Amino acid sequence: MDDQNPTDALTDALNRLQIKGAIFLFAHYTEGWAYSAAPRHAMTEMLAPHARSVVPFHIITAGRCWIEVDGERFWANAGDVVVVPYARDHSMGGTEDAELIPVGMLLDAPPWTTMPYIDYGQGGAVTEIVCGYVIAENPLFDPDLRALPPVVVVTPTGAAAGWVRSTG
Repeated sequence: MDDQNPTDALTDALNRLQIKGAIFLFAHYTEGWAYSAAPRHAMTEMLAPHARSVVPFHIITAGRCWIEVDGERFWANAGDVVVVPYARDHSMGGTEDAELIPVGMLLDAPPWTTMPYIDYGQGGAVTEIVCGYVIAENPLFDPDLRALPPVVVVTPTGAAAGWVRSTG
């Protein structure tokens, strides 16, 4: 590869991605709430056992929340999409303090015959999240390379913003 602009190289890599995935969960949280996600290997085994790993994402359709990876907290608002590129161990919660519980305590064990729905919290302000995952076998998502940050929070614009609003 020539001395290509790093932005052009990233754009080229993204254009070559072949991604498959699914929406698998809808959650209705009320303040205060917080949970720790399943570890990467358990998440992959549960959602796509044939894949090497999955890339979880969360579409925030209402409210405000945080996602934490390796002690660093990132905030997301309604309309944002949160991606955890390497399915790192992470936790999520609302704006008020709450006890962190394992997400497995909020879900029935798979296999699921309908899309799982979580209704959890202490009755305060509402945060709604649609959760999904993608399977991306591209080196860009290789956990050993760490080409991307541990969490990516995106605020879609244009047609993508309309699609995100329609998921709620």
